[in-house]
Amino acid sequence: MKIGQWWRRVRVAWGQRRAWRRLCTNLQHHRPLHLLELTLSDLSRTQLLLQQALQAAAGEIHYTLVDLFDLRRNEPMALKEVFAQLQRPGVQVHLVPGPCNQALRRLALQGIQVQWVLINFTPEEQLAWENLLPPLLAPGAQVWVEHHCESKGVHFLPWQPDQTVQTQAA
Repeated sequence: MKIGQWWRRVRVAWGQRRAWRRLCTNLQHHRPLHLLELTLSDLSRTQLLLQQALQAAAGEIHYTLVDLFDLRRNEPMALKEVFAQLQRPGVQVHLVPGPCNQALRRLALQGIQVQWVLINFTPEEQLAWENLLPPLLAPGAQVWVEHHCESKGVHFLPWQPDQTVQTQAA
């Protein structure tokens, strides 16, 4: 890697919000080609993460998003609009509408193996993804869980299949 490329990556990672730096650095280090996001919380952040993954990747990115989309109680999003905003050259976008537990079961039946996961944490869905996510993970997969708290704001914690979120946060 040339010094200019390295410096550009450093500037991009440090120029992002503090909570996202860790995610950007992890994406650049692991260079995943298959990404999964459970429940979209911020479309602009997802676009930024896809851009970071594209810069680091050695091939086409396969991005899968599981969300309720139009069925959300708060802030429903049209499936076509989300697809149009996420679609870009070098990224295959796959949107899976529906509840988390049903969508993860469908993905498991398709035999999808993901290398990098971002979970926008909702306590109601925690049991669903903790039990259904491990079969989808490729060896060495990185799993990040978004947390919201008043003192720290939004922050991200890594998750391992054999640990619960409460143990990881402690």
